[in-house]
Amino acid sequence: MNIRRSSYLWAFAIVAAVISAGVLVAAARQDPSVIPQARPKPEKLCPITFHLDPTTLQAGYSRHVEKVNAKLAQDLVYLRTRTELYDPKLREGLADEFAKHYSGTYLAFPVLWDELGQAHTGWFQVLSWLATALPTATFIHPQAVNVYMEYLPLGDRTEANLTTRLAATMKKRGMTKLWFDYRIVDFLASIRTVLAYAPYDDPVQIGNEDPSPHQNICDPIF
Repeated sequence: MNIRRSSYLWAFAIVAAVISAGVLVAAARQDPSVIPQARPKPEKLCPITFHLDPTTLQAGYSRHVEKVNAKLAQDLVYLRTRTELYDPKLREGLADEFAKHYSGTYLAFPVLWDELGQAHTGWFQVLSWLATALPTATFIHPQAVNVYMEYLPLGDRTEANLTTRLAATMKKRGMTKLWFDYRIVDFLASIRTVLAYAPYDDPVQIGNEDPSPHQNICDPIF
């Protein structure tokens, strides 16, 4: 009798466990917060980020940009007191002065992108924009720099291709031929310096109009 009762109890326990498991599964299916894990796509498991070795290619550009932006920070302060900045008739001479001052740098032929993304090309236009911003700005200075390096495959390292890519710079320099050996160029660099100024929240950017060639010996060409 005890054995038969024990058998009944075990059978009841098994049935109860099965029913409980079924209830839990059903509840999980009804609960929207319980989401079965999807099988990941083998070709898109995670993003890939490429970094250049900072001891090689980035070092030359870092030294150059730091030196130029230190000069730019001082000039932005000094410009407030320049009467030529606020007189359109005198601003052309000031633009020539800045073009000579920044000759041989990434700001030799600059572009400034304002808060709306509009491009102001050349020192005259850049200074014209600054003439409207500086009087109301409590401060303005370089905040961050982004250098975008475009790798040139061997097939693109040709005189014709680089002449086309650097056409604006060559025209402003009065050149019909490249001023460097195209065979030693492996990257083209676009430098964008963020200028933070108050009381406005949206920063602006200033950089080179044409990308700058980079030599395969890890030195920039300006």
